[in-house]
Order: sequence, then structure tokens, then C-alpha cells
Amino acid sequence: MLIGIQTEIKNDYGNYLKKIFASVDVLQYEWDIITDDILYKENENTEQGLFKSSVLDGQCFNKAISKPSYYLIFADFKAYPSGVNRTKIQTFEDFMQSECEIVFMCCDSSFIEIYCKDEKILRTIYGNCKNFDCESVNYISIEQAKGRTLVAF
Repeated sequence: MLIGIQTEIKNDYGNYLKKIFASVDVLQYEWDIITDDILYKENENTEQGLFKSSVLDGQCFNKAISKPSYYLIFADFKAYPSGVNRTKIQTFEDFMQSECEIVFMCCDSSFIEIYCKDEKILRTIYGNCKNFDCESVNYISIEQAKGRTLVAF
């Protein structure tokens, strides 16, 4: 069974999150922002922190990722269905035992891992990554994911 995706993005400004999550209903989730080392331009200034809160509803999350251009350095966020308990997730096993539905991690400005319990959404994200020229887009099976740390560092 497939549970995740590994890919690489260009080490540059872009609206990668919007492209990755295109056709995914991000509004249905509450987004737990763990790490937000993302730069963006605002009124000719470079700002740090794309997300303005540690927990965002889907509408605020969508607004943030819809900015025209930002630079992912390190990012770690988890999506939960609205109204469920959010728990600390550090390992793949934590993820599988939680009510979390999506884990997104970006390390070193280029390396992306996404885990998703809904295979239909996972396949949508995979297609999105392929369509906007991510490099080396690969699925991760449950067997491959066992024992992994799910924290961007």
C-alpha cells in the first residue's frame, strides 16, 4: 500500500505548495504548522514565515499558499480533519496512530516528503508533482516508511 511521496523542487522562489496541493480540498483541514521557515516578498521586503499562526483553518492555509511566490527553506505541517484532536507526530508510527491525514515536510529548500492516508489524494498530489516538473517523484510504501522520522530538520 502506498502512503507517501518523495520529490525535489527547484531551489528557487515559486508557489510550490499551491501547485502540490492543486485539486486537493485543503479547506476541509486544520493545519498544524510545526516549522515555517519560508520566505516571501511583501511590499518590496523579504518576510519570513508564510503562515501567521501555528494552527490555521483551511481558508487561511489556502490564502497563504496562494501567494504568487515564496521560498521554502524548511517546512513541516500536518493536516487534520476539522474538530479532531491534534497530537505530536514525530515518527511514521505516530502518524499512523493519529487522526492526522496529511504530513508535509521540506528540508534544505528542495527535498519534499508528503504522507497521506487517503490514497486518492496521494495520487492527486503525485500527479500534481509530475505535472509541474518536480524532479524524481517517487511513491513511498508503508514498508519503506516504517521507522521514519516525520519532522523536518
